[in-house]
Amino acid sequence: MPEDDVFHLGLMAELNTAYNADDAPEIEFYLDVITRANGPALDAGCGPGRLVRRALQAGLDVEGSDVSADILAIARRRCREAGLEPTLHHQSTARLKLDRRFRTIVMCGALGLNGTRADDIAALERVHAHLVPGGEVVFDLEPGWAMPGIWSLFADWSHLPEPWTTSGATPVADGDVIETDARTVAVDHSEMAFTREVRCRLVRGGQTVRTEVHRLVARVYNPHEVLGILREVGFVAAEFEERPLWGGTPFHVFRARRPGG
Repeated sequence: MPEDDVFHLGLMAELNTAYNADDAPEIEFYLDVITRANGPALDAGCGPGRLVRRALQAGLDVEGSDVSADILAIARRRCREAGLEPTLHHQSTARLKLDRRFRTIVMCGALGLNGTRADDIAALERVHAHLVPGGEVVFDLEPGWAMPGIWSLFADWSHLPEPWTTSGATPVADGDVIETDARTVAVDHSEMAFTREVRCRLVRGGQTVRTEVHRLVARVYNPHEVLGILREVGFVAAEFEERPLWGGTPFHVFRARRPGG
């Protein structure tokens, strides 16, 4: 994936770190998954290292990977601040190529973002290749019905791009604030994807000192479509359940196993 297709760069990487808590429900869920598996694990799309740091603090054998160099730098810094030395890989999951194989690979909110549906399939193929026989992948996808405003745009996209809407202000380091505006700019029916733009303004002492615009492409999947892809790339025992990982909305959480073991 080209660097200009990466969402979590610059201010967006800082915003993601400040906005998401280390003890959030999704982190607790995936930490339990890794703990129960009792073997080496990879957090693919690890972001600012929330799960990696928690797992290392618990004495677990966990590595992380991400397509964003900026967010990996944050993950490494935060781990080192806690006295930890993480093993992190600057790689997209669709092109993952590591020397090690894992008992468990998790993807916390990291599938179906930017790239294409072909990239998502490639990511699951690479995950399969990086699991030991009998190893398990666990990941989540947000259901389309949980986003009614976005979902309706697939039926009527005539007013796109939308006007900018103020979406929040998040405190970051040294008293600075990142203010954000967002808008949906396009939908793609063949990919079942929508494109959002987020404008970030770094505010210091009441003055905007830096502005960036970041673009995110997100895809919507039918859960049984995902189960079919998992089986096509070689997984067995593929299943999903609905769990309220955050915000009270039940996410589709998928589990599948590599044969053998």
